[in-house]
Amino acid sequence: MTAPERPHAPARTVLIYGSCVSRDTFEYLQPLGYRLVDYVARQSLVSAFSAVDTALLVPFEADSAFQRRMLENDWRASLVPTLEAKGGRADVLLWDLCDERLGIRELSDGGFVTRSVDLISTGVDARMTGLSALVDLGSPRHLELWTEALSSWRSLLSRAGLLERLVLLAPPWAEKTRDGAASPTSFGRTARQANALFDIYHERAANLLGCPVVSLDRGEARSDSDHRWGLAPFHYTEQNYVSLAAGIDSAVSALLQDGVADTRPGG
Repeated sequence: MTAPERPHAPARTVLIYGSCVSRDTFEYLQPLGYRLVDYVARQSLVSAFSAVDTALLVPFEADSAFQRRMLENDWRASLVPTLEAKGGRADVLLWDLCDERLGIRELSDGGFVTRSVDLISTGVDARMTGLSALVDLGSPRHLELWTEALSSWRSLLSRAGLLERLVLLAPPWAEKTRDGAASPTSFGRTARQANALFDIYHERAANLLGCPVVSLDRGEARSDSDHRWGLAPFHYTEQNYVSLAAGIDSAVSALLQDGVADTRPGG
């Protein structure tokens, strides 16, 4: 199954703040006439409003330029300047919360960094154990910090003219694979456990920001063993991605029909 094309439609521009969930879904938006402006990944909402002194962080060896860039962008809190510089070029800001899944690290100076897969795979996370406190997703401390950051997020979106162009992509983690088997855990967390936690965050975001939410029925979400990034509860089947892309397109069409595009700076 492939995404239906929309010939002769004007290009729609997307800025992504999220994970592979949004980035992989975007591949199915391209036939609908969407173009990517930029992609901010591996950056918790808490960390995004907490630039830290990189001299306090342990040195590391990265496997790729992408991996190094993700860590450095997180430590420098690149989300805010990226949105301020490029938000005016986007018809829609697509946001998902999957990169919140491993929590954050609270440094001794009060700053925060994202506990991302890159932080773990480079060995930085292990070396930071004695220099920081782990704040896990769903913990009272994480919810408190994240809710505070959500208010800062709303202010940034409003200032950048993006509040009315935000779409929250919130598919549930797939409890089953395409073949009906149980999806694997991710860092020891099952899809059901993750969904119970993320439901809280999604609800808080939608209530405060008033943005459209695009999701899947929990029973329809399926992970795919043939996914290019491997089998995981947030690596979905092609059918799921097509459905998500259609939902995003409908949400964006409704926003643009309401004249939201005219709120862009210079628009």
